Amino acid sequence: VRQLQKALPKRHIELAYGHGLPPANTSFWFQAICWAFLAVCVGFGIWRKMRRGKEPAIRKFIPPILFLLCVALMSLLRWLWPITTLALFPFNLLGLVPIALGLGVGFAGAMTFRRAKTNIRPFKEADKLVTSGPFRFTRNPMYLGLALVLTGVWLLLGALSPLLDIVIFVVV
Repeated sequence: VRQLQKALPKRHIELAYGHGLPPANTSFWFQAICWAFLAVCVGFGIWRKMRRGKEPAIRKFIPPILFLLCVALMSLLRWLWPITTLALFPFNLLGLVPIALGLGVGFAGAMTFRRAKTNIRPFKEADKLVTSGPFRFTRNPMYLGLALVLTGVWLLLGALSPLLDIVIFVVV
């Protein structure tokens, strides 16, 4: 730790002591390396659990909880690490369009499941195969709706860094 303290400026020591997030006033490359290291650590943990035959912990998150975590992380990234501003005030309101579209698609998918009287829980076995409504066009309109809402939130925030959360949501 003492060698690390000598090698890094004081503002970088915060990361070395295990807070996990790089300070907001550091360089872009240092922050990129920190986030990449964090992603590799999380990926390695999931891989280890899968290798032991256990179900990864991330699968236990149901999509709405993962969605809310992504929205919170998007706001945090916008505040701590905006990278660059993409859209200022009047133009960032275009994010309301994908939000409305996503809510509509997700609601239509949920109502189609309800009309078919089938299970809506993501990790339970389905009761029936639904091929009507929005399921004619997409395999899972509820996930598509959540991804569209996240895209709208990203546009409303107007920064580049929250885009990382959309990628995380789609991959997980």
